[in-house]
Amino acid sequence: MAIVKEAWVNRNEVIDESAEITYYVLETADEDAVKTACEADIPEDYDGLIKRHTRITARLNETTWVVIAYFTKEPWIWPDTRLSFDTTGGTQHITQAIETINSYGSKATAENKGAIGFDGKNVRGCDIAVPVFKWSETHYFYDFQITDAFKAILRNLTGRVNDDTFKSFSAGEVLFLGVSGNRQGDDDGDLWELTFNFASSPNRTGIEVGDITGIAKKGWEYLDIRYADEADEATSQVLRKPNAVYIHRTYYDGDFSTLGIGT
Repeated sequence: MAIVKEAWVNRNEVIDESAEITYYVLETADEDAVKTACEADIPEDYDGLIKRHTRITARLNETTWVVIAYFTKEPWIWPDTRLSFDTTGGTQHITQAIETINSYGSKATAENKGAIGFDGKNVRGCDIAVPVFKWSETHYFYDFQITDAFKAILRNLTGRVNDDTFKSFSAGEVLFLGVSGNRQGDDDGDLWELTFNFASSPNRTGIEVGDITGIAKKGWEYLDIRYADEADEATSQVLRKPNAVYIHRTYYDGDFSTLGIGT
């Protein structure tokens, strides 16, 4: 069983304001056991100060650890997580209409199967607004949590989509746009403020393109329509009709649970 003893060295106190007290944890090789022992045996208060948190700072040998407990004058009030969002969406260039409502003129035909802006050679298409839900979450971290490994996780997940349900969105719907962070002060208790940015685009099923049906795509996959020439005898002209649809994956998947902000 792990034993916790005050070290009586490296004590750092600011009278009536804060204290950093060093402890040795003995007779255990397991880090989780160290944390459990500290939680149980290091007091919640010291000389009128309240324990904020504890941190393992060194491992002297296989079974001996150094832990620092941080105490402050008042109970620590963790800043609230801040959320913001917008649904202004994005734009997308499309070449295929959901439905052609009307057509006019002697050369007009319904045989182009919804192709937009065919000029005799190409299907020019048009730009439309598409549903994109963007949001930001601001969370707070201790300095010891912002490790090189954690920074690498943030870097590597930027530009990836969720491989599992995240914040109620289905796998494939959320794109991680990255994180920005700042920290004011360099005391151990000064927190990092990290703002995580996301965008969500809905998964879709039952898509129809011309005569091609049963198409499904995830939110951040790309739907690519190919066209081929086909004669329209009724109007004596050559049209371009959709003859193939490809769904391309343009972003890698990622495990968003490792962001440390819940799922």
